[in-house]
Amino acid sequence: TSLAAAAAALIAASRRVGVLAHSHAAVHNMVEKTIGALSRAGARGRVVKIGGDKEEAARLQRGCGEGLRVERVASASALKGEPLKDVLLVGGTAWAFSSEALAGQVDVLLVDEAGQLPLANLVGASRAADSLVLLGDQMQLPAPCEGTHPAESGRSGLEYLLRGEPTVPPSLGVSLSESHRLHPALCSLVSELVYSGHLSHASAARRSLALGQRPPAAGCPPRLRRA
Repeated sequence: TSLAAAAAALIAASRRVGVLAHSHAAVHNMVEKTIGALSRAGARGRVVKIGGDKEEAARLQRGCGEGLRVERVASASALKGEPLKDVLLVGGTAWAFSSEALAGQVDVLLVDEAGQLPLANLVGASRAADSLVLLGDQMQLPAPCEGTHPAESGRSGLEYLLRGEPTVPPSLGVSLSESHRLHPALCSLVSELVYSGHLSHASAARRSLALGQRPPAAGCPPRLRRA
């Protein structure tokens, strides 16, 4: 993914990177993909996963190259006072990166699905890093919001930054404008309706895959049989 490629490139440039996602499962996915990129590059050092279960950490370790070691800590507070000199990558939720123990501990914090991360969560997590990189699409699902929030504090971090722009303007970042999922006809419609004509399709999106029909499973309701 774009996030894993960016993380690996930053680490190759001697930056300590944090990966933030909404859930431990999403964090695990991003850390796993970044470990794959780091292993292929022959990187050496530690990867710290905050939270999640021990089996997840064991699976991450099995995907590591010879020079990488995965460590799981139950909470960010376990890192307080611990030197992170040989740590390449830290993965956790916004709650983890908001901890005082991680204040100023990473060079760049990559935020996955920033269009769904409430602004308050982003502000809390931002203390962990010198720089933030927000990845996502504020035109998809919005940040979950309960209750009434004053001014613009109920927005997601990406919504707040873009101020109603349908895509990222060059002055604020990079717009990944090529879709690999939508058929060209659908892509064109979505582009005009949602993205001000800035969305295009990749050549692979023209391909179609015909799936063979299977006989209905025993006991399958008639409605599902017809589907």
